[in-house]
Amino acid sequence: EEPAGTRVIDVPSGSGVFLLGLAPESRIEYTAVDISEEMLARVRAAAEEKGLTNVSTLSADATKLPIPDGSFDLVLTYNGLHCFNEPWTALREFRRILTDDGRIRGTILLRRPTLVAPRVQSYFQFRGLLGPIGTWAEVQTWFAAAGLRVRRVRQSGALAFFEGKAA
Repeated sequence: EEPAGTRVIDVPSGSGVFLLGLAPESRIEYTAVDISEEMLARVRAAAEEKGLTNVSTLSADATKLPIPDGSFDLVLTYNGLHCFNEPWTALREFRRILTDDGRIRGTILLRRPTLVAPRVQSYFQFRGLLGPIGTWAEVQTWFAAAGLRVRRVRQSGALAFFEGKAA
């Protein structure tokens, strides 16, 4: 649970899974960002259904966020970084909109040295559904170059869960 007044941005938000943990009395300011208006409509519907008044939505590209520097305390980015053509550009944007002591939490698909995963990942990259996929060491360089320090919390198959903060 985040403290009252925490400004959270969820990029890409999808249908707003983070909303499941929010209660109407929550004092967290939640902003869902996605390029899909359909996903943002789902976020608005879920917020309305739960009686949440502290939810806003923004249709935007994660690599060019129309948001002032230092606007958020926490960036959530679940199941999206590996879909961006330039995840490192999105990470720089995430750092830019974070406060100096801001945090980041999310997941990223990693390249794994197994027979099946690279073939599946290559297929989805060929289809334009996945962007670059790196090893954990490579991904850490993307974060570091963006001014973010992260650690892998756990891993499930090729999906790494991470958390970190502004460096």
